[in-house]
Amino acid sequence: MATDRMAAVELLLSKIHDLLVVIDPAGVIVDISDSAEGVLGYSRGEALGRSAFDFVHPDDHHLAVVEILREVENSGGRVPSLLIRLVHANGESIETEAHAFSALAVPSIGGVVIALRLVSSRPIGDRVMAAGSYLFSAMTTVATDGTMIVDRALDPVYASPSLARLLMVEEL
Repeated sequence: MATDRMAAVELLLSKIHDLLVVIDPAGVIVDISDSAEGVLGYSRGEALGRSAFDFVHPDDHHLAVVEILREVENSGGRVPSLLIRLVHANGESIETEAHAFSALAVPSIGGVVIALRLVSSRPIGDRVMAAGSYLFSAMTTVATDGTMIVDRALDPVYASPSLARLLMVEEL
């Protein structure tokens, strides 16, 4: 039964245009779906053993590194979707929505699994809103300054993790 399930998963992965990547804690690609050539312009063999960050657009490199490191540290927590651009072998940017989760504790995987969905067909307004929302979240999460947003009644709507650290409380 398990082999039937694995065969079904492999068949599904061979038919979709999304990209599934497994990286080790250093960011090296240890497995990648066969769709790599269609998505990135590199064969599976050319991608294996390379740094995953080689394929990330330079302007998105820092965000990708921060989020992957956070996932490695979370070891099982789930990173919210991240809009990130990859670079195709021909130099063109490829917009993707990435989801990552740590499978470091799973012996047969032993890495961080990243699912990348192409989003170029997504309406531009949705992409702009998602990117703005992510950028705000990323900035306030990694910033050392405390950030709080309040509504008109001055009730807190959002408090950054750094604000809790600055106020020396567990959680806001």
